[in-house]
Amino acid sequence: MTFKVHHRLWRASCFAVVLALPMLVMAQGALVFERASLTIESPPLDEKAKDPKPQHPTLKYDVEVRAEDALKLEYIHALNSLTGDTGVLITFGAPTIAALPAMKVYTPVDALFITEDGTVVQILPNITLGEITQNLQAKMPVKAFLFLKAGEAGARGIHPRDTVTGSVFVPAPAMQE
Repeated sequence: MTFKVHHRLWRASCFAVVLALPMLVMAQGALVFERASLTIESPPLDEKAKDPKPQHPTLKYDVEVRAEDALKLEYIHALNSLTGDTGVLITFGAPTIAALPAMKVYTPVDALFITEDGTVVQILPNITLGEITQNLQAKMPVKAFLFLKAGEAGARGIHPRDTVTGSVFVPAPAMQE
């Protein structure tokens, strides 16, 4: 007799879990990310420079674009599997002075701090998010953090003042200086 009761309870529990799965998927909606393509270009050099060529050719990356809520996670698995042409972009709703988060990710990455117009303002090369012991804060309001494979910025010649182009960034109007 107790077997039948337990069997019925077990079946009812399984049925309840199956009914609850769609709600669990919807609850994860804030953590869903999209894919995008970004390019990084060197700024034009001064005409008076000895070599007026860009410091590096236009670089293209396929990235996971995640909202700032992702910074509250303890772990972003994609940071462990970055390649030479992939990245993870964490975007903010509005430009903010944000601190790089400590996460349980022990694979080194290059972290680029990017303003609203797509300008790289800071680069933290070869940083391990799981070993951060101090506050690593942006020096000015940023729109996004771009994480690339460790050593990528140095190997490809990416520097502050480079420009990141993608749907997240609004380019600054052209100016003559």
